Parts: sequence; C-alpha cells; structure tokens
Amino acid sequence: KKMMAEAEKMNQTVKIAREDHEHELNALDEQHRLELKHRQEAHTAIKDGLVTELVVATEEVEQIRHETDAIIEENEKKYGELEGQVGHIEAECLEIRIKIKELEQSENELKQSLQDSEDMRDSISEELYSVSQERVELKSAIDTVKEISKEKLAEAQGANQEMTI
Repeated sequence: KKMMAEAEKMNQTVKIAREDHEHELNALDEQHRLELKHRQEAHTAIKDGLVTELVVATEEVEQIRHETDAIIEENEKKYGELEGQVGHIEAECLEIRIKIKELEQSENELKQSLQDSEDMRDSISEELYSVSQERVELKSAIDTVKEISKEKLAEAQGANQEMTI
C-alpha cells in the first residue's frame, strides 16, 4: 500500500510536471506564434512598402519614358527640319557656286574684251601715228608743191611780163 501510495504520489508529481511542461510549451508556442505573427506583419509592411515604392518607381519610369519619347519625337522633328534646312542651304550653295562660275566666266570675257580693246587702241594709236607721219610728210610735200608752184607762178608771171614787154 505504501508503495502504491508512493507510486500514486509519483504519478501525481509526473502529471503536475507534465502539465507544467505543457503549459511552458504552450506559452513558448504562443510566444513563438506571436513573434512569427509580428515578423510576418513586419515583412508584410516592408513588402507593402516595397510594392508601393515599386509602383511609384514604375510610374516615375513610365513618366520619364513618356517624357523621353516626347523629347525624342521633338528631336526627330527638329532633326528633320534641320535636314530640310541643310538641303536648302546646300542648294543655295550650289546656286552660289554656279553664279560664281558665271561671274568668273563673265570676268574672263570682260578681261578678254578689255585686252581686245587695248590691242585695238594700240593698233589705232599706231595707225594714228602712221597717219600723223603721213600727214606731216603730205604737209611737207604740199609745202614743197606750194613753193614749187609759187616759183613756177613767179616764173610764169615773169615770162608773161617778158612776153608782154
């Protein structure tokens, strides 16, 4: 009986120890669940924050992409306009080059015409000099003829007077 009572007492002690251990385990399990819940809430908050940041960043990227596309479109438009202007300027340059060639040709023609005029002037000057020389010679010849005519006239008048006498 004594042993039975002792065994019953031991059973009771083991039962109490088991219950205490179960309470401790349940308390630890509850504490672990609370910590896990807090961690999950913290992770969810961090995840939600990151998702929000990702959404904001995505919107910012889309806005930047939209602005970049608008800038690219504007630059392409300006590039097209500049290409048109460059083409127009190149056409004007070609026209100017053609005009320069025409002016150079005209200048060469004028130079040739001037040279021809100078050559003609030189030729005319030579002819004038030659005519002037001939005139001097003719004047001298006329003067000689006049002298001879005067002498002949004087002789003729003298002969006439002699005949009259």
